[in-house]
Amino acid sequence: MEILLRLLVQEKFKIDLKVSFLITVFNDWEKLEETIPTLLNQNFDSFEIVIVDDGSGDQTSNYLKSLESRYERIKCFFPGKLGRGRALNYGIEQANGDFIAINDADDVSDPDRLKLQYHFLSSNLDYGMIGSSFFLLDVQTKEKKLVEKPKDNALIRRTLIREQPFQHSTVLIRKSVLKEIGGYNTTIRFLFDRDIFIRIAKVSKVHNLQLPLVTIKRHPQQFFYHSFSPYKRRYMHHKYCAEAIIQLGFPKYLLLEPIVVFAWEVVSITYKKMLNKKIS
Repeated sequence: MEILLRLLVQEKFKIDLKVSFLITVFNDWEKLEETIPTLLNQNFDSFEIVIVDDGSGDQTSNYLKSLESRYERIKCFFPGKLGRGRALNYGIEQANGDFIAINDADDVSDPDRLKLQYHFLSSNLDYGMIGSSFFLLDVQTKEKKLVEKPKDNALIRRTLIREQPFQHSTVLIRKSVLKEIGGYNTTIRFLFDRDIFIRIAKVSKVHNLQLPLVTIKRHPQQFFYHSFSPYKRRYMHHKYCAEAIIQLGFPKYLLLEPIVVFAWEVVSITYKKMLNKKIS
């Protein structure tokens, strides 16, 4: 009888579930020690935490199993090494919520994050995604600054053709929209968040709350900064500026801007390298 009651409670929890936090992790179990309590302490009842271990080789899997045994809200999966895009898509498939809240392993969420973001999307059915402003924390210097992002849909769309208007760890996305666009692009290694934001903005309205609901940590070991050359990073940035112009229906003559700016940046980076080499 006790087992039957537990199963009934679990099924009711799944039926009533509104939001799934989604975390992918690779050898980052120590970072989760600060992150997980901020997710569990949300001022919102109807959520779960889905964690996908992307083939960690340290103690991450043992730590995740211990979390899962202690907290009913936490569901952990161990599909092996998939890569970030595939790991995110895998997590979306396992999620029971109607909304997916992205949270990187080392970023911490404000207690009111889910309550405020869910209220907006449940009250505005033509919106498919909502982000927020955030605090950016330098883990070395401990400097913390507020970063504000554009608010309304029209401004966000215009921003997409020049820069990134969302921080990945702040977004709450309708699962139905993620299904509609086919999830994350698994053929690219970075800026996959920029890619998916463009595709979401193409099929639905998007918004940012002007409240800092997440603290994003920055450190020199992060994948983006040490895995790609300045040329590659700038090329991909301008590639997605051009992609946004095309996908979101802006005039084609605007494509001249990312082409010209990238060419100038290549010349500048090359010149600085040559100058530094000559001085040294």
